[in-house]
Amino acid sequence: MLAEEMHRPGFAFTRQAISSWLHAVRIPRLEHRKALATVLGVSLRELSQKCEVNTTSEIGTNPFLRNVAVHVFGSQDLVFHYSLALAKGVELSKLAVYTHWADMFAAGSSPLKRHFRTFRYRGYAWIPDSAAHPHVLRPPCLVPLGTDRTSPENGTSNDRKVWLFYDSGGVLRVGLTYREGRSLFLLQNGKNEVQRYPLGRVDLVGYVQGKTLFHIPNENLVQINGYALPKVS
Repeated sequence: MLAEEMHRPGFAFTRQAISSWLHAVRIPRLEHRKALATVLGVSLRELSQKCEVNTTSEIGTNPFLRNVAVHVFGSQDLVFHYSLALAKGVELSKLAVYTHWADMFAAGSSPLKRHFRTFRYRGYAWIPDSAAHPHVLRPPCLVPLGTDRTSPENGTSNDRKVWLFYDSGGVLRVGLTYREGRSLFLLQNGKNEVQRYPLGRVDLVGYVQGKTLFHIPNENLVQINGYALPKVS
């Protein structure tokens, strides 16, 4: 509603984005911080400081920022290789959701635009492990999310999907998900037990829709203060 009143569609944000901010999964983008500053009655500078964001974008001067290998999967089994810098706070070892694929990177993600410029997904998920295998291939990877469904399929359906949701403790979960009655059931690769959650106490984010967008190999990375750095041999 605020976006409509101000005639600024860029101010609009989804429930998934709010959940990711509240759970410290990611930091609001500049346009979203402007909207939040208006709603909260504070200055953009003050809000940005609280978010530990440098609004002057001095990322390029940070000595800890390093490039990572990004493998984009194209048609006919083509693989395109890029070297890009991760954005501050991105941890490749953690499951995360994003409103835009570019949120994972610092300035310089333009090489990927030619692959994803036509995408209109409302969310993306970074899946760091094989929890959703074999439905999600090549982890750690980024996949697009569908948000048009209000709940997972019934357990008897042949169209069960991989969903992401926050449990009652605010923990982000991912895996093959289905519902029965008022319960949600989660099946993760490598775990013998099916986990059960009260449907009314979870916050659904979205389901995996489409193929893997890109893969970032983790065997040559370590995490230092939220930055991905090459391992030193």
